[in-house]
Amino acid sequence: MLHHQLRLSQHPTIRERLGQLKIMPQKTRMILKGRLYYPSGCQQFLSEQGERGYWGLAYPDASFEPQQKMGWLTGGRLGDHQDKKQNFHNREGNWYIRVDEEWLDTRGR
Repeated sequence: MLHHQLRLSQHPTIRERLGQLKIMPQKTRMILKGRLYYPSGCQQFLSEQGERGYWGLAYPDASFEPQQKMGWLTGGRLGDHQDKKQNFHNREGNWYIRVDEEWLDTRGR
């Protein structure tokens, strides 16, 4: 994003079109939204601010509902099945992602 998306307005073709539309940006900036996932039971966080979730190898308790992949971004898109790697959301706004052992194995990568 930093080295491509933000520089698109400098491309001659795009710059010409933005000029025609009179919407040439004066400056560019990037805001990257997301949530950090911590291991289940983690008590030490990088920041107390921002959205966060938890991850683990087990399925979460019954208060969590599986999400479709697009639901991972917004919540509220219930999935109809559970996968090896699945994101879950509960009514209190908590997030949990179930991962498999392969995801944890970083040897040889």
